[in-house]
Amino acid sequence: MYLHSSLIGCGWYLVVLKNVLESKNILDKTIVMNQSFPCSPFYSVLLKKKAENLFHENENHKGFAHLVDAHCVAIRHAAVNAHRDRAKKKLSKSKTTTQGGIEDSKTTCQLDQCFQFTKADFPTWLYSLPPEWTVVHISEMWQGHESLKMQGFGPPPLVYSLPKLIIARFHGGKNGSFITKFIDQPAGGLSNGSLLAELNTILENNRIVNRDFRGNRAQYWKLKQEHHDQLKVLVDSLENWWLDFCKCLLLGELCDAADVLLLNRVTSSVIDLMKKMKRNVTVDEETWIKLLISCHSYLSRQQFVRGLLKILNTVVRNPLITELVGYFKTLQPELEKLKNAKRNPVILVLDKVIQQLPWESITMLSTTPVSRIPSLHFLNSLTLKHTLHRFVQNAPRNTISPRTNLKLPSIGVEVNPNLAYYVLNPGQDLPGVQLRLQPILEKIWGKHCGLSGSIPVEQQIKQSLIERDIFLYTNFLSFSLIPYFNPL
Repeated sequence: MYLHSSLIGCGWYLVVLKNVLESKNILDKTIVMNQSFPCSPFYSVLLKKKAENLFHENENHKGFAHLVDAHCVAIRHAAVNAHRDRAKKKLSKSKTTTQGGIEDSKTTCQLDQCFQFTKADFPTWLYSLPPEWTVVHISEMWQGHESLKMQGFGPPPLVYSLPKLIIARFHGGKNGSFITKFIDQPAGGLSNGSLLAELNTILENNRIVNRDFRGNRAQYWKLKQEHHDQLKVLVDSLENWWLDFCKCLLLGELCDAADVLLLNRVTSSVIDLMKKMKRNVTVDEETWIKLLISCHSYLSRQQFVRGLLKILNTVVRNPLITELVGYFKTLQPELEKLKNAKRNPVILVLDKVIQQLPWESITMLSTTPVSRIPSLHFLNSLTLKHTLHRFVQNAPRNTISPRTNLKLPSIGVEVNPNLAYYVLNPGQDLPGVQLRLQPILEKIWGKHCGLSGSIPVEQQIKQSLIERDIFLYTNFLSFSLIPYFNPL
């Protein structure tokens, strides 16, 4: 009876949710109703649906602002709840309960607003980012009963199928491009389920080996190598099976002037060829073509052709496609140079579930510096802080308003990157890590600023923690080899 009632409840909820998402007026009103105290998963779904609608209407910046807010709903709740917990403890010790409650309300409101972008002026802060930066924002959209479970209706799924993706890519500076791409759930799957299921299996087997293995070291490293090989297959599936030609969206911009010149020259020649064949090219199409050319050496012939077909919205037998494929075949030796070309940084902003996947290990990103940030709101706050800092440093003192002065960053305490101490592989169970990191750390800080392959004595640790600003410790079993570390 309980199961039957639950199924009826879920079915009714799906019908209501479908009506909400498909009606524009109801969707807008529901978002307004939920924006003050949003139920995290449901509010996130509403914002993503609104973003999808706006993208289809070519309202890219407004759609992206909704997408960013959707991505940050859970972080927003965690921040507000953490503040309220601290405020309650302070109020319980204070006698001025009324005044404290008013201040708490104001602070909570300000904190809540920090995690929302105003839709009208959202793009303006992007212009202050360095023009060589590329931000890739990837959001997941779940379907059917998995969507319900993601919203708290029933236990979370043990094995996730793959969601629909919305990838948004943009650059800093006023001249940066902005493109979006929807990626549907891929047809078929892996032998044991989805990529996420395969990843969970690899990680669980790895945990078991680390925790329970009592055999010889040779057998241990053999099992670790098997897990590593399985992970390589998974990363290859992520890159070539799921993302396909859309993986070019993750690639950083070229650094060196010679490489940029080659890319621009080839792009111009392709555009001229298309115009000769009576095919006009839009700005978005030109941006995509440039991306495909930049990524050409990482794409198979089939992936490259599929990319052209999707971008130009045409068929394989179109003479234009035949002409373009033949032209790129003549350019292949020249474009192969871009495979090892130096790339500018990429910042990944990944949604809740897909962030588990090892995106940085994608082969194509081997020459691109890749980092992650939990939400664009953090990047926004950092940009505001450093921009304001530069403004205040350059402005006369009498022009700084009291309100601006309150927001000044604290410049009294700074970390000295030269004051560092490292302990690398003290248990001698990570030889590969030591082999890779030791020359890098010695080049940055010198041999005298740390230890490799040995356990430091207590006085060394104590002195480094007192005198140094950075302490780097790399070992397989955390601090278990140093019993005196926790007391210190």
